Amino acid sequence: MKEINYNICNDMKISLRYNKNCFFIELLNMDLAYFKVDNKIEDPDIIINIGKFKPSNDGCFLVDNRCYIKHNYLYCKDIDGMVQWDVEIFGFEEGITTINFDYNILNRNSFIPCLPIQNFLIEGLLFYKLFRKGYFLIHSAGVCKNNFGILMAGRGGAFKTSLSMDFIRKKEYQFFGDDMVILNKNRILPFPISLVRFGFMLKNLPTENFRNRLDKIKMIKSIINNYNHLDNTYIAENSQINILLSITKRNELMELEVKKEPNKKIIIKKLIYSNQLEMSLHGSHMPKLTGMTSNHFYRYLLSYNYIFPKSKLANYFYELEDELLETFKDVPIYEVDIPEKYNANIFDELCKILNL
Repeated sequence: MKEINYNICNDMKISLRYNKNCFFIELLNMDLAYFKVDNKIEDPDIIINIGKFKPSNDGCFLVDNRCYIKHNYLYCKDIDGMVQWDVEIFGFEEGITTINFDYNILNRNSFIPCLPIQNFLIEGLLFYKLFRKGYFLIHSAGVCKNNFGILMAGRGGAFKTSLSMDFIRKKEYQFFGDDMVILNKNRILPFPISLVRFGFMLKNLPTENFRNRLDKIKMIKSIINNYNHLDNTYIAENSQINILLSITKRNELMELEVKKEPNKKIIIKKLIYSNQLEMSLHGSHMPKLTGMTSNHFYRYLLSYNYIFPKSKLANYFYELEDELLETFKDVPIYEVDIPEKYNANIFDELCKILNL
């Protein structure tokens, strides 16, 4: 059995246990690499067993002839793209969570068995499990300098990564993440997904966009060569939350537009909807290989809520909205509309407006 352990914020421990033969597991599981620990962890909060299992799905409600549900439990036999799987979750709503997960590859000539297919379950579950411990995982980039923290929330392609790179290179800021960050007690904590990928772009690309195919090849080579040598020297431990930027990319916009102090409740709702999109859209970080087009965890969540509409899971997003309103109560918010093409002038103009 191969076991890989992760420790997030010293408060969320994950044990991933492989009872299934697979080569290069660690090499391709980049998302949580920053939190990987070498020592065995005691009392994990989430246990994922990869391999064959017999489900305990007696006495269940059946939703869409696919999801078997009872209190704190879900089982589903599912398929998407070239991947077929069985998943069973004990402790879905509360307590220690144990996930049994087995999968089959429909294209036997594929390299897919080595991809971390179970990550869609882990990442979806982390939103809720971290919340129950007082941490809020949100879809946003984050940087800081001298305990002055800036959050940059926006959908994919809104140049959160490019802005983060410029803050680090031009203003000597530190980094929390360009896709996800954790909030706790009015502070920002790091959640850097695919740190090797970001490190390559930071050192070699002017923006987050690849200039040509050679850039992509070089990045893949960098990931393979540096997976076990994460450069975390520019990662911040934590910071205050001083500014929230709500970023939207607009076509036909010629220059940056910034509006200070928009309706705070609307901005918080946008954060909630963005988290929901993250839960539902990302079935795999390598969709061309897996063929997975959506994150099935979100459907599992909704199926459970359909049976238990008054459960903690069903109230999660409502509670999160209340907590975020309190978190950002005294934080200045700027609504930023950004042109379709990014350039250095955009960053310089933003810093000028924010007096950075």
